[in-house]
Amino acid sequence: REVMSVFPSNDVEIDLDSLAKLEFIECIMKESLRLGPTVHSIARESMENFEITPGRIVKKGSILVINIYGLHHRKDLWGDDAEEFNPDRFLPENFINKQQYFIPFSMGKRNCIGYRYAYSSFKIMLVKLLRNFKFTTNLKLNEIKFNRQIALKLYGKHSVMIEKRKTDEV
Repeated sequence: REVMSVFPSNDVEIDLDSLAKLEFIECIMKESLRLGPTVHSIARESMENFEITPGRIVKKGSILVINIYGLHHRKDLWGDDAEEFNPDRFLPENFINKQQYFIPFSMGKRNCIGYRYAYSSFKIMLVKLLRNFKFTTNLKLNEIKFNRQIALKLYGKHSVMIEKRKTDEV
């Protein structure tokens, strides 16, 4: 409905201002990236000594591996329903204290420089697809398995049914 309200016809131009109005679509995108981040882990070298917790020092030159997939699935951070798809967790009032735990594009000085482009491209693709097609699947989220290569990839069959939308359908 949100896509159809912002882009009532295929003739409406897609620009950054109209994409910014897709607030719930952004929640859906972020929840998808939380559950299945493209890059499941990253490594960083410590540039100086620092205390990670009281009494535990990480020495300069240490290699740290950050498990993004694990961080995004922690029940103590995301709730008992951490394994469920719930885009509402990214509504501003629910996300305010969780920003530092959501890092699908890394974070800080070494984050992905293309993350804004990725979000915009993702939204444009969704607008085009959702305006014209309906997508359904019989797969359950807990049935989806990932193959952890450099990038996280779906493992096994993942069937999606695609149906052309009728022009008057919302």
